Amino acid sequence: MEESIEQQVKRVVEQIKTQRLERAKALEGIPVEKQLFLKEELETIVKVNQLLHALMKRSEVNRKSPKEALTEIQYALDHLKNFWESKFTSGGVDTEREDDSLYYMTASGISLRLKRANLSRGIRAVVQPFLEKVCFLNESSELSEKPVIGSTVEEYASQEFLKIQHGEIPITADVESKILKYVKNGKLIAVGNAPDGVYHGGNLVNKIVKI
Repeated sequence: MEESIEQQVKRVVEQIKTQRLERAKALEGIPVEKQLFLKEELETIVKVNQLLHALMKRSEVNRKSPKEALTEIQYALDHLKNFWESKFTSGGVDTEREDDSLYYMTASGISLRLKRANLSRGIRAVVQPFLEKVCFLNESSELSEKPVIGSTVEEYASQEFLKIQHGEIPITADVESKILKYVKNGKLIAVGNAPDGVYHGGNLVNKIVKI
């Protein structure tokens, strides 16, 4: 007898609940760390965010195409090379496409994604918000805090971080991240999102670009 849709949903929910409990149990006893964001870095994030919105608005006023606007934005971000630690693209492993997502990443793990696949929807659909923590999951389910070819991009952010970048929360001192890092013997084992956090699971890293 086939399961009803309600039964299928209930079964999947129970599976997810079980997986979460198993994952929580596996992380018991593993030390937890939190990233400390320097006040100066967060102030720079706010300024870059303001720059991005100013460039998007100017491109709309001047009736520039989304592709022209994207070229200007990438040019501006590339000239902040001392601020970025890594720049990479994600998409298919064996091929590079113009619509692959382009990421900029700071030394503390803050990431900015340009979702170039959205170019036909306008520049505001391309420029994504800064996210608080980016990490990379390989085929062996091992995590890295540095981009690795063939690894899957994973991004996390708390609502507090999203508000900070838009100037909704004043930056008066260094800020402790709400994202948990489970670290064992100096190696990242898992990441715990904030209760109110957002998550983005991206494609595979297919190119690491020299800054």
